[in-house]
Amino acid sequence: MFNAISRKLWLARHRKSFRRHPRQTVLKKRLLVDLSTIHRHDARTGIQRVVRGIMFALEGMQFPHHELTPVAGSARRGYCYLRCDETGQICLGEPVAANAGDIFLGLDLSARQIPQYIEQLRQWRIAGAELHVIIYDLLPLLHPNYFRSKTCQFFREWMECIRTEFSSAICISETVAGELQNFIENDPSPRTPSLRISSIPLGSDLAATSPELGVSQEGAAVIDRLAGELTVLMVGTIEPRKGYDCALAAFDRIWTRYPLAQSPNLLIIGRPGWKTERLQDYLNGHPFRNKRLFWLNEASDEILDHFYRSSNLLLSTSYAEGFGLPLWEASSYGLGVLARNLEVTRELGLANCTLFEDDSAIPLSNKIMETIDVKGLYKPNLTPLPSWSDSASALLSILGIEALMTDQDTSKVNCR
Repeated sequence: MFNAISRKLWLARHRKSFRRHPRQTVLKKRLLVDLSTIHRHDARTGIQRVVRGIMFALEGMQFPHHELTPVAGSARRGYCYLRCDETGQICLGEPVAANAGDIFLGLDLSARQIPQYIEQLRQWRIAGAELHVIIYDLLPLLHPNYFRSKTCQFFREWMECIRTEFSSAICISETVAGELQNFIENDPSPRTPSLRISSIPLGSDLAATSPELGVSQEGAAVIDRLAGELTVLMVGTIEPRKGYDCALAAFDRIWTRYPLAQSPNLLIIGRPGWKTERLQDYLNGHPFRNKRLFWLNEASDEILDHFYRSSNLLLSTSYAEGFGLPLWEASSYGLGVLARNLEVTRELGLANCTLFEDDSAIPLSNKIMETIDVKGLYKPNLTPLPSWSDSASALLSILGIEALMTDQDTSKVNCR
């Protein structure tokens, strides 16, 4: 569940939707937005940021012909309405019965949920409802070596459900859309002929995603320690595909070759992940830990906001991405980016992004030292990046839903 601050922000924005009693007469078609995962636990990683950003933007709109209706899967009753109880807590209400003209949107990461509730979703489709799902990536299908076998199994079952029951798959990048199209075309399994594949832009404004506020004692110590010093920032879960081992090898070389005053610190903001126990042990036991190497594994969005502003470079050594939200966000702050040359990174088209090919220690360390902005003179993008309202508008266009912006965009929260 959300922490106290996040819950307060969530309730403030969604009270109207959650308060709606499911027994009242439905005069409009409904947009049933699946929040199953984030309802139970907000891991505060990239996908959850997308869910919050789009949902809050939807809350800032008026729908002449639809009702915005949050739902979540339950253990025994299938999808149920989300509502506020008498104490103001978000809880599961009555089971959902979808009607003709209703639209189900799998906004949340749904690889585990949709296969579990597929019979209910199938009945909704037969009744005339449309089924749509957001596709964040196909990485467990395309790169199974980076993931646990159970995760890969969930994704295979999830993809089978999408292929056979859903009206459309809405991807977070053109790269993912192309990967999905190729995956389906090269797989002989049955599929719905009418499955439409599209993509939407993602927002870049961290402040519009209900940022988690607060600075821990450890976070405050790192902020004080790195004030005014050269710092390279890396953001992301410690997992195999992120390539942290390459970055560490490059920085080990930097720290032994360059004088102290000329070599940057490395700050990692990311939770401990899977299949990286040895790497995490290496991070924790590194001789430069808390001297030149810093790892914040429970950093709030307020801390992330600070280091997007104060760092000298964002480094991404990831081998595969569905989008790369930290690159997008960093660029919105004007922070320079050094990233592996991936198709999706080229798709972003960031003016302040330098790409690298060779991730071995010597060339990557040289590239870092060549790219780091020692004077803090950033290169902002010439054109503004999309907002989460832009993302929501593009999504609604695909769904065929008319919406009007309200006078006050309630999705905006200043985390500065």
